[in-house]
Amino acid sequence: MLASNPKGVAVHVDGVAEFSRSGLVKVKPPALTFVDSVTVTGVALSESSLILATMQDYLKGAAVAGVVADARRSSFTIYLTALLSVPFRIAWFVIG
Repeated sequence: MLASNPKGVAVHVDGVAEFSRSGLVKVKPPALTFVDSVTVTGVALSESSLILATMQDYLKGAAVAGVVADARRSSFTIYLTALLSVPFRIAWFVIG
């Protein structure tokens, strides 16, 4: 799909939009284990891909610190600001 309108809205979606390169990572650390990163695999990436990631649960002091892509391996790693031992979810979206 190509949409272009230099003077207004190029794409308007009325309803739920679905994207092939987005998802939700559900992490449940094993007992007595702490997690500070999550790797997502099997996602088509290019060297110029931008990856947005955000926590979907409120865990005091925990947030996404950054994302490092590996286009050659079709994966990316989401790094957190805290070590977590409880279940959490991260939503992600790839642009480009």
